[in-house]
Amino acid sequence: MEKNRLYEDSSKCCGCFACKDACPKDAITIRATEAGFLYPKIDTAKCVNCGLCIRICGYKKGNDGNKPEEVFAAASKSNAILSAAASGGIFSVMAREFVNNGGVVCGSAMFRTETGFIVRHSFADNENELKKLAGSKYVKSATDGVFREAEEILRSGKSLLFSGTPCQVAALKSFLRKDYDNLTTVDLICHGVPSLQLFNDYILFYEKKHSCTVMDLIFRDKSRGQGMNCRITEKSGEKTRVKVMDGRLSSYFGMFLKGSVYRENCYSCPYASEKRGADITLGDYWGIYQEHAGEVTKAGLDNRKGISCVLINTGKGADLWQRVSEDILCFHSKLEKVAAHNDRLSTPSSKPADREHVMKSYILNGYESVDEIYSKEIQIKKYRYILEFHMPKTVKRTLKRILSTQA
Repeated sequence: MEKNRLYEDSSKCCGCFACKDACPKDAITIRATEAGFLYPKIDTAKCVNCGLCIRICGYKKGNDGNKPEEVFAAASKSNAILSAAASGGIFSVMAREFVNNGGVVCGSAMFRTETGFIVRHSFADNENELKKLAGSKYVKSATDGVFREAEEILRSGKSLLFSGTPCQVAALKSFLRKDYDNLTTVDLICHGVPSLQLFNDYILFYEKKHSCTVMDLIFRDKSRGQGMNCRITEKSGEKTRVKVMDGRLSSYFGMFLKGSVYRENCYSCPYASEKRGADITLGDYWGIYQEHAGEVTKAGLDNRKGISCVLINTGKGADLWQRVSEDILCFHSKLEKVAAHNDRLSTPSSKPADREHVMKSYILNGYESVDEIYSKEIQIKKYRYILEFHMPKTVKRTLKRILSTQA
């Protein structure tokens, strides 16, 4: 009988696999649920009941983070960095600082393969490799094997910048079991993560519907300004075209934004809090024109290009911020202003009433049923989404301001 119990139920495991990396006997394997969510499983034939997997679990330890010391609205001065970033390109600026000084950066990357997309954490030690780490990926990023490699880099004396969701940062720190002066961590204001299986099934559904092959997908395109538009590169025969659309017109993005397809633990996440476990926290600065209308233009920032909120949580984070300050446009803000437009700084994502129905339908009937559910849900709203997609940002901002004063 299994003596070491890795987790009580699915809501108590974030799928970081620090336990797998830590196991001295390689006794932990990865299993997938029917919905594609990955969980660790102990091979009792190999397990020697040392208990290290239990002790190493950062998720069990909860949130021991710090409240931010400083808060900024910020963006890179580089248009090239901004165009590839989901918001203000701050992570790319920090990453470039590391690799240009002999360090290594670890973050989420997405690759297209013959069998589908792969999303997993990768390492980069030069500017060219950093390109794969830019932008948001609204999929669970695999980290098995990553913590071992990160430890090897840190032990070699090289500086490492690690970026991930709050639970991934907590996993790395717990796995290391000691503080490293040459490690700096960045976490994201995370809403939740769907499974890679669901995402790839969406891609297959899309390809069948549009008679094409999806060559690339950018979750956050900014050709129409910072927002929730996505960009898909399709290939049909010899022809390749790029399509940009409002994310709400896609069932995958729409279900993601609603929160109906997240991993179970995301709905009770202990890291959805003002207390942050990383040295720096990054996110979109939603509502910045409501909070800092005059200061945005004065600082040279532009929401059409992207603006990030930056929470400096530790002295190490403040040191990195100082090192990259010449490459950034910014001004001071306040945590309450950022949190007013981002609930994930206070509470986890709420589980929608239809979440179980959506996931059960997916398991029984495939992705097409998920698309049908979403299509019925939005109905006539899709025409509003199309209209808003083509509407200039300034007009949308004015309408929002008018509606908010009438509410």
